[in-house]
Amino acid sequence: MNDHPVSMTVNGRPVTVTVPSRESLADSLRYRLRLTGTKVGCEQGVCGSCTVIVDGKLTRSCLMLSVQAENAAVWTIEGLSQDDALSPIQEEFRVHGALQCGFCTPGMVVTALVLLSGRSEPPSREEIREGLSGNICRCTGYGPIVDAVYAASRHDLTLPYGMSESGKSSFVTLDSSDPGPWSLPGDTPPAEPETSDRARTGRGRGSRRGGLGRLKDMFRGGRPVGSGPGDE
Repeated sequence: MNDHPVSMTVNGRPVTVTVPSRESLADSLRYRLRLTGTKVGCEQGVCGSCTVIVDGKLTRSCLMLSVQAENAAVWTIEGLSQDDALSPIQEEFRVHGALQCGFCTPGMVVTALVLLSGRSEPPSREEIREGLSGNICRCTGYGPIVDAVYAASRHDLTLPYGMSESGKSSFVTLDSSDPGPWSLPGDTPPAEPETSDRARTGRGRGSRRGGLGRLKDMFRGGRPVGSGPGDE
């Protein structure tokens, strides 16, 4: 399997990683750049836990090859807060208790940011449900999540610096002496990502899709699991 150098900007910082042809962007972010906020769940692009922003668009990083990210601007959950302060959406998730295990939370927050950015008026709760219908939560219930995103819509939200509202990324020039919040490849050779048992055997591909589909329909249809009295 051939290795390829891939240059991109991640959370505003230029990086170059050498990856196998078939390595996903999710694995490169997690194992090579150690940005583990991006989660890998279904590995089929269904659950939404691996969602990142690539050139201003929501992207399932488990379905995108790293070599496809050449010269792209990638933003992960780690890049949404600055100076160690929570972003408005993250703060509203905290205030409303819109997380439990936290596995789906990064994808939810990233999706909510794109949903809310640049709007002239706040979305309705139905629009929020529709916008988040591609993100699956298995423990908290969608009521607090919808409440948190609805509350976050009152803030003046924009896409992260280095990304224009038109959806096209503009590269950010940073001091090359700044290593960023992660250790760059070459400092310590990262372990090669292992293929999960589910990916090797294909278990769960048919049996789980129906359940995920029902959860998505429930979210989209306005009957979220665990909805509170304030969720109309």
